[in-house]
Amino acid sequence: MVITMELKRVILRGKTYYFRMPVPKDCIKAIGKTEIVVSLKTKDPMATKASVARLEAFWTARFNEARGSK
Repeated sequence: MVITMELKRVILRGKTYYFRMPVPKDCIKAIGKTEIVVSLKTKDPMATKASVARLEAFWTARFNEARGSK
């Protein structure tokens, strides 16, 4: 049996998962990037799911801070 799951904001390079999130246009100047790409340093899809949730919350908060500093 094969179990598949869809992971948003995740790319697979080789056998390692990476978090990938575009920076909103109104935050690019403050963040200094157009895209966030971070190695999750894991090959395990279940560990990836928890890491993605944590990173997504972290970067969403940074984007909100950047919007508030205008």
